Amino acid sequence: MSTSKILGIIVLIAVLGFGGYYVYQNSASQEPEAMMEEDGDALVDDGNDAMMEDDSDAMMDEGDGDQMMEEPAELQTVTVKITDAGFVPSAVNIKKGDSVTWVNEGSSPVWPASAAHPTHTVYPGSNIAKCGTDEGADIFDACKGLSNGESWTFQFNQAGSWNYHDHLNASHFGKVNVSQ
Repeated sequence: MSTSKILGIIVLIAVLGFGGYYVYQNSASQEPEAMMEEDGDALVDDGNDAMMEDDSDAMMDEGDGDQMMEEPAELQTVTVKITDAGFVPSAVNIKKGDSVTWVNEGSSPVWPASAAHPTHTVYPGSNIAKCGTDEGADIFDACKGLSNGESWTFQFNQAGSWNYHDHLNASHFGKVNVSQ
């Protein structure tokens, strides 16, 4: 056999060997088990691989019913001060799931509650008749007068514009606008 044929066979074996090694490394990196380093320590998958090279379905679109996971939005709490002159601010804008905290900074007790006075039934599920029951904690109604310095918080889980008032002074009213 000539030297050029032997050299060609060696090159072919080297190419096949490196190609096989490359294929083996790529297939091993897609297995869920941890790979081992040469010193025996496990390599942990940190989840930072953006896409798998040979799986075109790895990225999902909204059209096939699967959606990529989004980080949930952080819930917010807005504070409304209740002064002798009324609610400050009188209207607030929040997102569904956010909360509003009413703080009495006035000299008289106040009772924030859903409109309409005196039934408090505008916000879904709310009703003054539920005050003092097991359902009282889930309604847009403080169910009592708040003294100076006291506060009450309600989480809005229904989108819409919700009027409210001070049950002890119905001339003081406000609005919570809840967006999706």
